[in-house]
Amino acid sequence: MKLQLKSLRFLGGFMCGAAVSTASCVAVMEIYKEDRVYKREENEEPSGGIVGRYGFPLTGADIRYYANHTLSYDQARRTPRWVAEHLSNQKILGNAERKHCKFRPDPNVPVLFTAHNEDYLGSGWSRGHMAPAGDNKFSEVSHHALAHTYTSTLDACP
Repeated sequence: MKLQLKSLRFLGGFMCGAAVSTASCVAVMEIYKEDRVYKREENEEPSGGIVGRYGFPLTGADIRYYANHTLSYDQARRTPRWVAEHLSNQKILGNAERKHCKFRPDPNVPVLFTAHNEDYLGSGWSRGHMAPAGDNKFSEVSHHALAHTYTSTLDACP
């Protein structure tokens, strides 16, 4: 009889604890969900110009905007989490050349969190564009968009 009473008390306490824990978790998740959803005013221009018109993934707080692409940068891994770009026939058929473009660190990211060319030397990894340079040939005079694709900190991944 004593064993049954102890078992019932334990089971009752366990169930109460589980219910309180579940309710707390749901409440915290709802609070953070509201913080992450950005509500834009009707007349407000979307962030990131045409690239951001439809919104960005919720992951990644460090969002950076460039001439033709937008990305979220992961400082711990020194690579982008995601990259979004706007493509059109005019942008991929331009005459801008990349012969003078070289991968370089982004000056807006602290050196500690920046990928460098030396990080790839002898590693067996090669750099690849998340927003390909060939998609950004539309500006021959000012090859701003093309140069942004050679920012090793933000647009190169192993």
